[in-house]
Amino acid sequence: MSELNNSLLGIVYLLKTRLQICVIKTRNLFFVKYLNRNVQMLTLLKLSENKKMAERNRLILWGWFSLEIIKNKLIPDMEKNVLQFGVSSPIAYQKFQNNKYAPNSLYFHHSYAESDIPIGQKYTKIALMDNYKILQNSIQTCYSEVICFFTCNPKMQPSEQAMRGHHESSLIQFKQGIPQMIYNELFEITELPFSPAKKQICLY
Repeated sequence: MSELNNSLLGIVYLLKTRLQICVIKTRNLFFVKYLNRNVQMLTLLKLSENKKMAERNRLILWGWFSLEIIKNKLIPDMEKNVLQFGVSSPIAYQKFQNNKYAPNSLYFHHSYAESDIPIGQKYTKIALMDNYKILQNSIQTCYSEVICFFTCNPKMQPSEQAMRGHHESSLIQFKQGIPQMIYNELFEITELPFSPAKKQICLY
């Protein structure tokens, strides 16, 4: 009888131990699933935030300035404005002086900025737009950086940022060479003033 009781107690203890192990495993599994779900949610939120930031900081280019108009109009006008009104942004002015003819760079006039965009802003994508809608099959990887922004006329000068709601000009450098898309599709500005064309290029 004693041996039977001991056997039963042993079985009960074994079952109880296995039940506790099952409970622990279930709790651990639930915790892992809960943790994974939260990580996924945070990742999605981060991606969403990055997408919104890219949209806010994107540049919609209206046209690129020809070398002739840069040398004969833009740069002389800016130098006159600096002499007449003083340097409005020493940091931007120095960046401009050091990089005015940087390799693989172009001067652009762009649409109204959707946020305050600082100099040094970097982009990884380029796409063709038709009436401000991105053509999905035109999206390409393109590493570029804003060297300098410029305020609009009549007091055009180097600026540290593109101000939200303003259309301004910029000097942008392309790390792997100027994309052919720009020359093929974007309007070349050879005289001022000019009227924006139907096609635009977006950096984001």
